[in-house]
Amino acid sequence: MQPFSLSPACIDLQSTIKELSEIVEASPRRVDLDPDHLAEELSSLAETVEALHAIDKTWLDTQAPAPETLVRIISGIVHNCDITLLDVQAILERHKVPPLPSAVSRKQPGRTDLVRLLNNLSDHKSALRLGLRLLET
Repeated sequence: MQPFSLSPACIDLQSTIKELSEIVEASPRRVDLDPDHLAEELSSLAETVEALHAIDKTWLDTQAPAPETLVRIISGIVHNCDITLLDVQAILERHKVPPLPSAVSRKQPGRTDLVRLLNNLSDHKSALRLGLRLLET
């Protein structure tokens, strides 16, 4: 029986990160967004996902699979992270607007949703890093 793997979820998430990064680079002034902060979050998340993908390959290559329960939990977090990124992408797409003066842009629709989603993304990233540490031990 083939052990449960994180690879498919990691590949999907890496694809979503790449797509969202391209959107942010193309139009960084949407929804009063700090493009540097979002780019930093995406880069950090990408590094974590790459590390998870690499350790998953190592576990599969050694024929000693990682604990299935832990892998399923991490896979669920990766999936939730992917959903959060898709929600961020939807907000950015929905609010394609030219830059506004800062007083106006603070009240722009979608900003509070985006801040909430970025906080969720940070939480998911922390959980993935914890999962990575558990897999490495």
